[in-house]
Amino acid sequence: MDSNNNYNNNPWNNNQDNDNYFYNNYNYNRMHDPAEKHVIMASHAQMAGLLSLPLAITGVFGFIASGIGILFALLSKGTQEKLLPQARKGIMYGTIGLVCNIALMGYMMYPVITHPTEYMTIVNEYYDGDMTTVEFMEELSELLNSK
Repeated sequence: MDSNNNYNNNPWNNNQDNDNYFYNNYNYNRMHDPAEKHVIMASHAQMAGLLSLPLAITGVFGFIASGIGILFALLSKGTQEKLLPQARKGIMYGTIGLVCNIALMGYMMYPVITHPTEYMTIVNEYYDGDMTTVEFMEELSELLNSK
């Protein structure tokens, strides 16, 4: 057979500088076993990081998903020199989700911290009365002692 035949020149079987070429390439997973634990953990990191973006609205769940995404991405590295592409995406998505979550929580807490009297009146209107801190503590102690 002719060695110049296009069918014999498969770029996926090129052994020269394979690690550097395929590491940052779209075809990375075609060269590696998708059932390998590092690839699985990196894929889960990417999914958790991506899931943290819409969960940023919920507060706590966004923090948890961001943390899991970043943690799994860092753990997926193992003893390798570089992070897998999915792990890098997981860190990126997790960090963006974490920043969005912190910004949203700050946006929601800023008025409460700067104008506490307005929010105390809202709470009092919600509970149908002017409940002071002393009255609240008395009610709470009665509820706890009524057992």
